[in-house]
Amino acid sequence: MVNSRNNTTNLSNNSSALFEPSIVRSVREGSSGITIYETQDGTITNDSSLGVSSSFKYDAQGNGIKNTQQLKVDWSDFANHTFFNSAQVKTNVAFQKVLNEFPFDGTKQKVELFLDGLTGFERYVYNEFPKNKDYLIFSGTQPGETFGGTYVLTQDAAGAAYPDASVKVTGESFLDPGYSSMTLEYYCYLSESANNTEIIADKHVDANGFCVGISSSVDTTQAQMSFYAMSGSVSDSLSLTVSKGEWNHVAWVWDRNASVNKIFGYVNSVLVASSSNQVEMDYVSTNGTNLLIGSGSSISPFGVTPDATFSGYLDEFRLWHDVRSQTEIEQYQQKVIFSDDSKLKLYYRFDEPVDVNSNIVIDYSSNSLHGRLSSGGVTLGVRNIDKSISHPDNPMVYQKLIYSPILFPDSTEVFELQNDFLVDAVAYDKINPNLITRLIPPHYLVEGQENDGLDTEEGEIVSYTEGGQEPRSARLGGTQTLLLMLYTWAKFFDEIKLYTQAFSNLDYVDYNETDTVPDEFLQDMAGRYGLTLPPLFQGSSIEQFVEAENIDNIVSTNALSLQNVQNQIWRRILINMQDFMKSKGTLHSVKSFIRTIGIDPDSTFRIREYGGPNKQPLTYVRETKTEVASMLNFVSGGYIQSPFLVSDVSKTEPGWPYNSNINQNDQSLTSGSFTYEGIYKFNPNLSVGVSQSLIRLRTRGTFPLLQSNVVATKGGNISLYTRNGRYGTYPYQEMLELALTGADIFDGSPWYVSFGRQRSDDPSLNVSSDNVSSSYFLRVAKAENGEIVESYTTSSFYLETAPGGRPNMLETYFASTQASSSYIEIGFSLISQPSGLSTAYGSALNFPDQVPDDARFTDFSGKVGQIRFWSKYLNSSEWTEHVRNFKSVGVQKPTTNFNFVSTATGSFERLRLDCSTDQIVTQSNSSGEILLTDFSQNDFQMSGSNFANDYQVIDPQRFYFSYISPKFDEGSTVNKIRIRGFQDYNKVLESPCAESAPVYDIPKSEEPTDNERFSIDFSVVDALNEDIMTIFSTLDELDNIIGNPELMFSSDYPGLENLREIYFNKLTGQMNIKGFFEFFKWFDTNIGTFVSQLLPRKTKFLGTNFVISSHALERPKVQYNFEDIYLGDSNRDALKDTILLQLLQGEFSRY
Repeated sequence: MVNSRNNTTNLSNNSSALFEPSIVRSVREGSSGITIYETQDGTITNDSSLGVSSSFKYDAQGNGIKNTQQLKVDWSDFANHTFFNSAQVKTNVAFQKVLNEFPFDGTKQKVELFLDGLTGFERYVYNEFPKNKDYLIFSGTQPGETFGGTYVLTQDAAGAAYPDASVKVTGESFLDPGYSSMTLEYYCYLSESANNTEIIADKHVDANGFCVGISSSVDTTQAQMSFYAMSGSVSDSLSLTVSKGEWNHVAWVWDRNASVNKIFGYVNSVLVASSSNQVEMDYVSTNGTNLLIGSGSSISPFGVTPDATFSGYLDEFRLWHDVRSQTEIEQYQQKVIFSDDSKLKLYYRFDEPVDVNSNIVIDYSSNSLHGRLSSGGVTLGVRNIDKSISHPDNPMVYQKLIYSPILFPDSTEVFELQNDFLVDAVAYDKINPNLITRLIPPHYLVEGQENDGLDTEEGEIVSYTEGGQEPRSARLGGTQTLLLMLYTWAKFFDEIKLYTQAFSNLDYVDYNETDTVPDEFLQDMAGRYGLTLPPLFQGSSIEQFVEAENIDNIVSTNALSLQNVQNQIWRRILINMQDFMKSKGTLHSVKSFIRTIGIDPDSTFRIREYGGPNKQPLTYVRETKTEVASMLNFVSGGYIQSPFLVSDVSKTEPGWPYNSNINQNDQSLTSGSFTYEGIYKFNPNLSVGVSQSLIRLRTRGTFPLLQSNVVATKGGNISLYTRNGRYGTYPYQEMLELALTGADIFDGSPWYVSFGRQRSDDPSLNVSSDNVSSSYFLRVAKAENGEIVESYTTSSFYLETAPGGRPNMLETYFASTQASSSYIEIGFSLISQPSGLSTAYGSALNFPDQVPDDARFTDFSGKVGQIRFWSKYLNSSEWTEHVRNFKSVGVQKPTTNFNFVSTATGSFERLRLDCSTDQIVTQSNSSGEILLTDFSQNDFQMSGSNFANDYQVIDPQRFYFSYISPKFDEGSTVNKIRIRGFQDYNKVLESPCAESAPVYDIPKSEEPTDNERFSIDFSVVDALNEDIMTIFSTLDELDNIIGNPELMFSSDYPGLENLREIYFNKLTGQMNIKGFFEFFKWFDTNIGTFVSQLLPRKTKFLGTNFVISSHALERPKVQYNFEDIYLGDSNRDALKDTILLQLLQGEFSRY
């Protein structure tokens, strides 16, 4: 027999070494042959069904099936499990068992044994049973009452109040502390109003006992609460402050140990007060006086006289004859407890439903001290709740409802549930040909009815469960003796048939929860494939693995236990077994398995095959990946706009555009060249308008004007309309329209859309300096798996200066038309002719008689993401990289055009706005508004409005993309088959290693270094490297920095240092290295061993490794000295252990 003891985990101090599991769960065979679980120090979890042969809750894999609960059956349909028994009898027996036998006041072991002892159908009924989590409202003294109000009266005599609902009816007194220490804890909520002097709990007579009260106060924010302890002429008290308008968990710990003798007060598990002096008291007894909760009498030793009964809310009232530690208080204040500890003397959860007729307050300790809810004066019904008044949320955040069934037979919810079951049961019994009563001669039942004096053959057993008003008062109707025997046989016949049917499912696994292999046989099923499923949570404790408690080593209760998660993952592995078993020995097999367990193999770590060619052009160094990002959904309406596109300081950045003077115009980010880009997607299954406005530039002043509008029309047409000249009379400025055809942006795929301008004097435009026309462009492209499959571009010169020499509004500030600069907007907005300007004037796109209707169209019903604005022109290499990699903000010269410096010292031509929509807040507020975070750190947050209220407006979106590989110089490759010769020269150009055919041999310098090594590497810099690559549009800049021959004698790469300084200005947070270590430890311990089962025997699996390496902008360099430039490594001075202090020089001459 295995002894057990309480193994309380101190969550506040549950620290361990970085690579040491905090708790080790092992399995061994006990002396009785039962599988048991141990914690690291060898102790066994106590007060549970662990080790009891009839229970299966803690059974390990391979112990077989003990109960039909473990079978995967759809219990909602009687046809799946009721073959010979009466469905009506089966239903009533299940309800009677739950109502009468559930041990609500029992230990955890009794509760677990009860639940494990139910049949599969009975457990289904229990799971469907109404559950309740509540608190008790104390009305307080009402107007017109002298001392009325609701209160709870508890007789300190076991089983005296409600003997039929009690397990202990001895009349024994439990609440007087005697010489014991005591802890009293409860949740309390006081309304934000003045309060009287009130008593929360009172058990005292004369000057003996204890009380808790509230002092009178007109303060609406806080109240003073006090605990009073008395023993004859000796007394002690302690006061603390609680907040009003919120729940406070209050714990009074009266520690009467000889070395302490003090009272301690905790609020929300924080020690806030303690007695200043030690006070030793004699035996404390009230001679069985009743305990009152919510009411009480005067406390003479302290001069406290209550003015009214308690007004407020109470929950989780617990009384212990023990000193509860701060850790115990914190760990269990939001969770229900069981009566395992004999020092728990009284426990009220106040979970009784409001629709029952009984006034009982159930005691969940094992002492049967059930209270009676009472009222005085003209107070309304004791459980009455005014639904028109808002009430606080329940404070028991982590209470498991599975342990809180409604056990009152007269509950409306219980009656309705039983009625629903019986309706189906009656219908099924009528058509069941195998009903056991139909398999015997009918006259047997007729004779039995006469002998037992019943009105019908079945008797009352098929009717509703009868009962009283309290728990354990349900009564099953009677029936004749013969039927009792037949129904008993039928119950076991049904159980046996369920077991035999389950054999047919042992080789079938499915995502469905029914008609599939039971969880207990998952490992056995994998064994028939020659595999062993990985135990996924070897370091977990029993409470984490089985009970779903404190999974993150903090106080919590999760919806699913780790055991449940493991079983679901095991099922997914078995379901996908065919895929990675058929591809066993390939990279696909390993990645398929890792995806099955819910991990993205392309983002968390590197799966590395060693080898590859000795040289590779940087052009071909890319990696493909899939990642879930997000997009802002406008399907249900919505509108977003940016702040004015203006810098907070005048232009002081060096470089183009050049300015001879500093003025307000230079602050506008549209004054030079600019580029807008975003990713758009439309749902092809939804009906949207024929035309959709993708992006608009507007300005706002006395006359709000529309400057540019990109409109997509079904049929593959996308147009840019722009008109930027300042308003004036005829002749008007001409409107520019750029049109693209063939781009079906409504096909359901993500599309890249970009537009902007190159200012007339932009050096990259390569035109004469006296040119007055800027170049406007429109680009649309679609990528698949990181390769551009469709691309459409157009551009045109445009004379921006309006007739009469009126300058354009992008570069020049006008108070009448611009409050500041231009701004971006997406979504419906009203575009109208400015009031105060007649049609004799012309400006922007506002005038309907001067521009087509589509130019002023604003509806948008799609999705948009990765919204960016650049105060530069993006060239071909830059925007194509952004198409291939949706996360890229790369530029051709990152040392010039990429920086996150907050001061105006960098280039003017850089990223100004980056609203990727990949943010924490994804739901609109109660007004339909949302803020889009600007990740460029330029503080250009876009504001959203007119969305649905409290709605998820940012949706997840999976992207398939490619990115520039940061591992361009490493010897690893997944492509071990490389074609060296092509007759088609176009294919030669597409290949990194091919030549024109025929090719007869490989040059020695290009012989590959392939081998059989394979590893899974974890590195904290992998994600960093991938992000670093997003600042490059090509590797040309990095190639020039590293390959510069002038740096041969340098000790480092100055260009890399410059890049590091630029890039790391972007990072503001810190990496969670410990969390990464923990994940690596879990993967290495639980998953790594299974991966080896998927590899060929010849593969040299190097295991899962935690790799510490430098990042992409941190490279070592060999420094050459002048005299050893042509020497081997072993002879170079810089690489020797000995430093030469003398250099001999001479001359050679011909003899």
